[in-house]
Amino acid sequence: MARKILLADDSVTAQNMGRRILSDAGYDVTTVNNGSAALKRIAESKPDLIVLDVYMPGYGGLEVCQRLREAPETARIPVLLTVGKLERSASWSLLRRMKRAACGLTPSSSNRLKPANFLLR
Repeated sequence: MARKILLADDSVTAQNMGRRILSDAGYDVTTVNNGSAALKRIAESKPDLIVLDVYMPGYGGLEVCQRLREAPETARIPVLLTVGKLERSASWSLLRRMKRAACGLTPSSSNRLKPANFLLR
């Protein structure tokens, strides 16, 4: 049985690209376009990995991550946070928010996530 990945991103382009890369690698991928839908799908399907866009309308990736960490049934699911474009000034703000969120995240130094690198993570 293929491992399940939930990809939450408000960009249809990012959803399609992520779905294609991960499906081609043999994963069962579900996509949603906002944080509320992500939380609902996670509760229904318990994915093996969750990929969240930090900047989504409604609940962003950090808020979803915090909620996941608070619930015992989802606290141990690995989470990967992504951003489309990030200005230098916004990056410091994001890092501070990540630290406060205490989501158990591991920062990545990669500026661009290439398909091969994505699958290695």
